[in-house]
Amino acid sequence: MNPELFEIARSKTSNKQEQETIEELLFLARAIHGLTMLMPSIITACKVMRGEKPPKYSKSKQSEIDEYGNDALEMDKESIARAKKTETAVAILGPIYFAEKCSIDSALDFLKYFKKGELDIAEVVISLRKTFIDKMEVYLPQYNGTRFIAEAVKFSEIQARRSNKNAREGR
Repeated sequence: MNPELFEIARSKTSNKQEQETIEELLFLARAIHGLTMLMPSIITACKVMRGEKPPKYSKSKQSEIDEYGNDALEMDKESIARAKKTETAVAILGPIYFAEKCSIDSALDFLKYFKKGELDIAEVVISLRKTFIDKMEVYLPQYNGTRFIAEAVKFSEIQARRSNKNAREGR
């Protein structure tokens, strides 16, 4: 969740109330983004405090990790370029809501892999993401963005059916 997208979205409206709402969303986006970017360092620090060795990666694994990071940076650049061409704030923020709404359940499932220390931070990030989702579900309908909510609900239902089917098949 790149905070710059929220700054661009804010510039796409002259409605003071919408700008104020986007400011609140920007505040959350900055917090979520900041903590997410710090998570690898937090996990390493918590491991060291528990007496564990910090993770070491082979050159090929580190190259793969670096490649994922480069891909993420490239996607950010593309998102920013698209946002600058987009006409409304809702058209910029709606897809961010969709992504957050559709990934929150898997993020909750992933918490089981965290240990004390990093788990506390991960739970804060989840709480911030839930607050973001709640605020977006108030914002979007006010500015003709209900389709993003409907699409997220539909996508979540498809995911749930797929997950149930896989569970029945033992996958």
